[in-house]
Amino acid sequence: MVWQWQIISCLKVKANLILTHDQDDSLLIGFITAAISYAQSYQHVPEDYYETTCLCLQQQNKQ
Repeated sequence: MVWQWQIISCLKVKANLILTHDQDDSLLIGFITAAISYAQSYQHVPEDYYETTCLCLQQQNKQ
């Protein structure tokens, strides 16, 4: 299952990497998920911390 924040993160990563195809989206989402998981464990924050406090989702929900 792909969450909304993963899609938004994937689009941002693709823009930074200048990727225009969708062939590696699942790989990028896997990398993003792994990086977020590592950051959460390193910073000792709850498992869903970044999913619930993501500024990009809060701004999008207000629109």
